[in-house]
Amino acid sequence: MTPDLSGLTKSYKFIFSFPNLRILLCEIFSLLGFWILQILIFPQIFEALTLLAVLISSIIFGLTLYLLDKEIFTFRRSVALIPIFILWGFIFDLIYTFSLNVLVPPLLTMFTIGFFLSGKKSLKVMFSLYATLCILTSILSGNLPLSAIILLYIFLVFLIHHNVDKRIYKNLNIGGISLFRSFIRYILSGDKSSLEENLSILGKFRSIPIYKILFYNNGVIGGIVVSYIHPGPLRDLGSSALPFKIIKKGEEIGIPILYLKGACTHAENLIKSESIKEVIDTLFGEKGSGENIRLLEIRRIDVDDVTTLHFLFDHKLFSIVSRTRIGMEDIPYELRELISQKISKEVILVDAHNRLPHSKTYESPISGSDLARKIEKTFEIFEKPKLSSLEVGFSHRNIGENQYEIGPGGVTSLVIKTNGKKYFLISFDGNNMVDGVRDYLYHYIVKQKNFTDGELMTTDTHVFSGLIPGVEYHAIGETLPRKYLAEITDSLLEDALKNARKVSRISITKIMVNSYFMDETKLSLLSELTRKNVRDGLILISFLFFTYLLAFLV
Repeated sequence: MTPDLSGLTKSYKFIFSFPNLRILLCEIFSLLGFWILQILIFPQIFEALTLLAVLISSIIFGLTLYLLDKEIFTFRRSVALIPIFILWGFIFDLIYTFSLNVLVPPLLTMFTIGFFLSGKKSLKVMFSLYATLCILTSILSGNLPLSAIILLYIFLVFLIHHNVDKRIYKNLNIGGISLFRSFIRYILSGDKSSLEENLSILGKFRSIPIYKILFYNNGVIGGIVVSYIHPGPLRDLGSSALPFKIIKKGEEIGIPILYLKGACTHAENLIKSESIKEVIDTLFGEKGSGENIRLLEIRRIDVDDVTTLHFLFDHKLFSIVSRTRIGMEDIPYELRELISQKISKEVILVDAHNRLPHSKTYESPISGSDLARKIEKTFEIFEKPKLSSLEVGFSHRNIGENQYEIGPGGVTSLVIKTNGKKYFLISFDGNNMVDGVRDYLYHYIVKQKNFTDGELMTTDTHVFSGLIPGVEYHAIGETLPRKYLAEITDSLLEDALKNARKVSRISITKIMVNSYFMDETKLSLLSELTRKNVRDGLILISFLFFTYLLAFLV
């Protein structure tokens, strides 16, 4: 089963960033200066009292948020909405004489943010009393329509707050507001401890394998790591940073590592990022198998729009699955087990993750689907004599300016020379490729560099997910030109060919990682509940802006 995370991933588009502090201050002082100038020139139209009221309420707004949580509401974020309040007040002053209506935007916005992000009950009580004061003040001023608007909006805040909290608690036994607050804290301040603690309720203890294939010649030439731990869910949360940390560890000990994504989905995300260290220590602490494994054959098998590049070893089949026309969802872990049973051989199944559909919608290769059956058909038993004169060479490059496409793990290449033929494997530390990029690079390498076959892949890293305001992630090739990517692969392959050495021994080691991973059923449920909570949140925000408009009319 592949968990449906659309409710979570689509929430990334609501992440946004405010302008830098210098721009915000320029906006604030420019608007204030212009307003003061209008008061001096047109005193019969503009009132200083309205300006003073807006200014004081805006300062109270910013100061309240800053004192509420300095890590989330930095000075920049605390003053970010003040230009909007000043502009709103200026337009109000242009049309009307002074009234309490001008205070509606800053005071109701402050109440909303404060009530949802207050962690302590005492603070929620304080904001509730503040809301009551707003209502009483408007009633005493004789503005009953304004009182009704404020009362209706505050009731909606309480109702949505209750629904968001209880909706998730009822199904997952964790407070929805607590989860929301910990997510906001993580996004805005980078503090992931409370979020990972909240997400631990989604955990399920499992044993997930990582395969380590090492090539030797008087020491280790380099290695391939195929991880069935999914590198998600976002940024440095959970196991998102696993690919580049494994690559970096290999660099530190002088072993180039080609990191590949095994068949796994978000159900194989680690719950806590601190588990990564234990995984890496286990992976590199485990000595390679003493058995000398032979590479028997390299073959590509195509079935319709599914293509699989196979490397047949003794008792094991190392296979890289791609799609030739449109992309697909993550290959589920269960499909690897099903294929292994079907062909009676241990399969090390790699999800190339190298094609993004134009629509960004995927077909999921769940067990029993047409796509899964096509993948299964690309596997067959084929035995041939051992390949002779095997040589391998690795190269790696960290990429600097990458437009949030290539992660800190950079790009790694592996060249295999055998029987007078050359094969290549290239892995980008990224999340998928724009449709056509894989084909462009593949044909360039095969035709221009005279390689027999090979594959280009991504690690499916999620370190950029939710990092860019309004964007889920950038696939390889969205902003980086294909020619530039071709230059990178060209240089890497040249270095790998220079580094090629004869292989005296191959070892394949299977390491089992015992830890808490995300429960796919609970993860899908959380995604669905998040979709509903986002819907409620949008309703609340829409009504908040509607109160801005009503404040003009009553």
